[in-house]
Amino acid sequence: MVTYLWIGGFTSKYLKIWSLCNALIATEYIENFTFFNKLSAKDQYTLARYAILTCINLQVSYVSMCQIFECCIQPDAAEEPERDEKHYSLAVMSNDPMICCQIQLVEYLLLKAIYICNPDLSQDSQVIISKERRRIVNILFDHCLRNSKANGPARFSEHLGIFHVLERQQKMQRNYCLLCIAPILPKSLKNRIGFLHEIMSYENKL
Repeated sequence: MVTYLWIGGFTSKYLKIWSLCNALIATEYIENFTFFNKLSAKDQYTLARYAILTCINLQVSYVSMCQIFECCIQPDAAEEPERDEKHYSLAVMSNDPMICCQIQLVEYLLLKAIYICNPDLSQDSQVIISKERRRIVNILFDHCLRNSKANGPARFSEHLGIFHVLERQQKMQRNYCLLCIAPILPKSLKNRIGFLHEIMSYENKL
């Protein structure tokens, strides 16, 4: 997506890299959880690497659903990736479940928070995030019941079922990056986008 920026009477054209923008937004979102600062540095790194990619996928899918698109729509209405790109099918994997469930804003935010509290960490950190995960899961369950006592439990289960799709999507995206992108990526560029490279890599550097 090419965006035009008006600066001091001049028009500047630049390319917005939404994968990087979304990763930075997801990182800041994760850091704002109160429990995050209670974790060790190693567990903070592990949790962030685990959750960032899925936070991005959830965000893009939710924005696309709200705009009534089955493709990947970014916040500025850009379609990225486009339909003819090789990894397009991987990027839209979570769209159908979100559309099928007609996820509400509150449910989307709660699902994202639950996912963040899901990785395997050290024993002390696991106690912290498990407590937080139970609290948020209970909030989601109560929300589903309030909206429909008859279908609330089924809707709750349907929401949690999206996690299986998200896990598969994340794994396939990492495999694609490892097998198809990393081998042809110039070293100079790999160093410049080291942040994204770490997110997509299976290797834990801490």
